Amino acid sequence: GSINNANFSAPADGISGTMRMFEGENNAGSSFRIDDPIAIKGSVTVGEADFGTPISSTAVTGTIVRAIDGSGNPNFGCTAIVNGERVNGNIALIDRGECFFERKARNAADVGAIGVIICNFEPSANGMTGADTIPDPGIPVVMIGSNDCAKILMHIDQGVTATFQRVDLGGPARRDISFDNGVIAHEYGHGLSLRSTGGPSISGCLSNAEQMGEGWSDYFALVTSTMPGQDGSEARGVGTFGFGQPGDGPGIRRFPYSTDKNINPEVYDDIIGQQAPHPIGEVWNSILWDMYWAFVEQDGYDEDFIHGTGGNNKAIQLVFDGMRMQSCNPGFVDGRDAILQADQLRYDAANQCLIWKAFADRGLGFNADQGDKDNANDGTMSFEMPPSCIKELVIKQTVTPNINPGSPINVEINVINQKDINQTNVVMTYDIPQGTTLMSDPEGFDFEIVGSQLKVTLGDMEPGASADIAFSLSTDPENGSVILFSDDGEDRNISEAKWESKIFDGTTDWFLETLGEGAHSGTNAWWAEAIGVPNDFALESLDGILLEGDNPVLRFYHWYKTEAGADGGIVQVKESGTATWKRVEEKIFKNKYRGKIAYSTFVLPNLEAFWGQSDGYVDTYIDLSEWKDKFVDIRFRFAEDATVADDGEWRVDDIEVIDMVNYDGLSCASSDEGDNVCARAVARGTIVEDRSTSTIQIGAEQFRFEASPNPVRDVVQLKFKSEKQRPILISVFNTQGQELSRSLTKLSSGTSNVRLDLSTYQAGIYFVKINVENKIITKRLILQP
Repeated sequence: GSINNANFSAPADGISGTMRMFEGENNAGSSFRIDDPIAIKGSVTVGEADFGTPISSTAVTGTIVRAIDGSGNPNFGCTAIVNGERVNGNIALIDRGECFFERKARNAADVGAIGVIICNFEPSANGMTGADTIPDPGIPVVMIGSNDCAKILMHIDQGVTATFQRVDLGGPARRDISFDNGVIAHEYGHGLSLRSTGGPSISGCLSNAEQMGEGWSDYFALVTSTMPGQDGSEARGVGTFGFGQPGDGPGIRRFPYSTDKNINPEVYDDIIGQQAPHPIGEVWNSILWDMYWAFVEQDGYDEDFIHGTGGNNKAIQLVFDGMRMQSCNPGFVDGRDAILQADQLRYDAANQCLIWKAFADRGLGFNADQGDKDNANDGTMSFEMPPSCIKELVIKQTVTPNINPGSPINVEINVINQKDINQTNVVMTYDIPQGTTLMSDPEGFDFEIVGSQLKVTLGDMEPGASADIAFSLSTDPENGSVILFSDDGEDRNISEAKWESKIFDGTTDWFLETLGEGAHSGTNAWWAEAIGVPNDFALESLDGILLEGDNPVLRFYHWYKTEAGADGGIVQVKESGTATWKRVEEKIFKNKYRGKIAYSTFVLPNLEAFWGQSDGYVDTYIDLSEWKDKFVDIRFRFAEDATVADDGEWRVDDIEVIDMVNYDGLSCASSDEGDNVCARAVARGTIVEDRSTSTIQIGAEQFRFEASPNPVRDVVQLKFKSEKQRPILISVFNTQGQELSRSLTKLSSGTSNVRLDLSTYQAGIYFVKINVENKIITKRLILQP
């Protein structure tokens, strides 16, 4: 009953292990295959439809194209296909969900598709039943599993060709896996890793969620079958014989192994959302395989596996040593650190940087964090090398992240000589941003101002020496960001008029909740709750937001705590009046998505999201310049699966669209040895708050006033933050100094909002003056036609 399987039982040392080998289903006669590219070439397990044209010995070959419909969920193909010119004559790729399979296929056939692939949101590939009310599409239709779909989507922009064809290559329906030496080596590898990890008397030390047993076994299968002259970039599969695949097929893994990331792109984050142990282990071996070939490149290949001294021998030895040194139930970082320690002990740390590079290149670098080793979904990737391996002149820059208009910017620049030799005549330069001037000098250093550039002479720097240069800049009090849209949630009537909640799956909804201290500001915030059942719902802006100015940006503050890798939130944007919501992963420049989220959560491939724990409120910034001068709609979408009855949530507060002003200076360091390295501060440097905001001191209290949006078309919202109830006088003046309106308003303690209607005024410049306890705040308003 164990088809397509083999296993190994490894009790404690002194008790014989047991290997069991079974039969593999020969899939060489599959009805669907990928022809190109080589990274995913080969037969694919499919579920066939009981409608459409049956797959026969006549080949139907074409390019796979993502079919897009005109609905809000364009990948489902449930309405008319809008990219018919691309689909025509090709194979349509459509996601499972929302409507009948036959409806999807019919819509694709109507625009000329020659075949249809349905992407399941689960790893399985199921058969499909037609609907009597829908005309037969008359083309072949298959379903593939989520993992196979992900492979296609990863390469679809470069071109993927495939063939529907029932091919009988003869031979048995099943193959004896014992003829595959790689599988036997793989199974013996389980005995080695089980008895080595935690000590030979314990065989239960690979039972945690992030354990890498399958990875070590794949490693042994590969390293015991390498041949002289081979190259790490070649595609190598594990378990290919049993399935009738060629040696470069994926075998029992999602991808064949290769140092070429076009063939095997896996990184540490690819364990997220995967079920242990197989997809977890394959990511581990992808790293080890890179390390193996880096050793071969450095120290050569020795055909003597037992007594040889080549790079291959060293790579094999260190993996063995690492297994014996690591703790019971290790995670990825534990395994990495054990190999590094093994190199220190056996080779006097001669290969530290080579090992670090192999791990860093696939996301397990210097700042990687495995989190809880019993949870494969909470790790954090890092592609950074340790400072000891960066043999160069290094420069880093930090600045004050946010200021009010006119406030100073503190700049700190750190220059380090991480080379093993002296650096002579080191000079640091900093391009002073337009609109700022040097306010305080970099103390302790010789400097000069050349044009708009600060030049600091550091002189000679010995290996390991560093210089910390600190100075401050003054800024223009009239130069600040402009609020184009704002919602702080404090006035329920105003906030609820700006948004609507839509449910795509399930029953729960977004709510404007009174959270007290659980809000970012005030007491209210928008709130989405995970309740332990499948749900998918969104908070959407009701009216289009005009993105005026040069640098439109979405900013919001949010707090989240969800099931890692499975429940989470995303932001989507679309041009008003259109149907297609766009993803914004590449547009987030501060506090980005946490990482990949399971395909089944949103039924969107290769999606990243906010998930896990934010550890308090964070501010996220998203560049909206793609839609500059257009009206846009924005939505915050939250979804959860059914795997864990979690009490997760996502809180969103103080949502703003701003025409952002920021100061971002480039710093560089050079030496007579030819070095020239440069750096900017993270997240686009210093972001200036809106110029419609003022803070004045009333006794020991800071009284805050904001006016937004500005420019304004008809109604401007005046927002006040006051520690006590007090009356204020609000007046509006034109540029000639004439008072056009006056009103007395009583503020409550906390946050108050006042609606100021300017719709009867002509377009132009006006001033709003606030008189509070005989102190005056004046703001300029631009009224647009």
